[in-house]
Amino acid sequence: MEAVGGLAVLIMLVLISIFARRIRSGHEVYLRRIPALDRIPHWMSQAVESGRKIHVSLGTGGVTGSTTATTLAGLAGLDYLAKQGCGSGAPPLVTVADPMVLLAAQDVIRRAHIGHGREDEYSATQVEMVAPQPAIYALGASTHLRSDETAANLMIGSFGTEALLLAEAGAKNKVTQVGGTDDPQAMALLLASTDAPIIGEEVFAVPAYLHRTPAHLASLQAQDVMRVGIVLLILVAVLLRTFVF
Repeated sequence: MEAVGGLAVLIMLVLISIFARRIRSGHEVYLRRIPALDRIPHWMSQAVESGRKIHVSLGTGGVTGSTTATTLAGLAGLDYLAKQGCGSGAPPLVTVADPMVLLAAQDVIRRAHIGHGREDEYSATQVEMVAPQPAIYALGASTHLRSDETAANLMIGSFGTEALLLAEAGAKNKVTQVGGTDDPQAMALLLASTDAPIIGEEVFAVPAYLHRTPAHLASLQAQDVMRVGIVLLILVAVLLRTFVF
């Protein structure tokens, strides 16, 4: 199994390299519209005009283990909003539940300030470590959604059923919300309680859709190729099992 995993990683890296080279040479990449992600670029201008904040919830996952990919997608969304907001003096407010994610999110905010020449305006308190327990995290983070100071709420990360506690707080205060996660049960709750859900594997497309760098776009294309390849391998295995063995 380790050999298979290593081979899959190698193939993925090769595909990313090939696609990135094509994109840099001028090859255009078509991305279908994802309504939830179409909303995010307009949030920061609305927040600046209204004098309110954007809240970003990175969920209860970490940067190691099975939740890594979803957490990184959330950090990509934070990076996009931070680069927009820090230039206007309106950095997003971030809540996390994991100490390692806390450090990663603080670094994202800090680099965004430096990029705009506003390093002196950076404060580590712009990222808040609430609690590692899912329910307590959701209740603590939801306090930022019960205020008129919050314009929108972006929820991207690993969530369980506690996602409903957070999303409902935003809905009661009429905060515009976009949410995405890797848990099917939590996804069903977000479908019912957010304005625009990021459905299923669309979560992993967040970096490519928001940043549109060659590396991110190439990674998305490589994911699609690997997904098709895995489906074909499964079909071949089923046919061989059915008609040969």
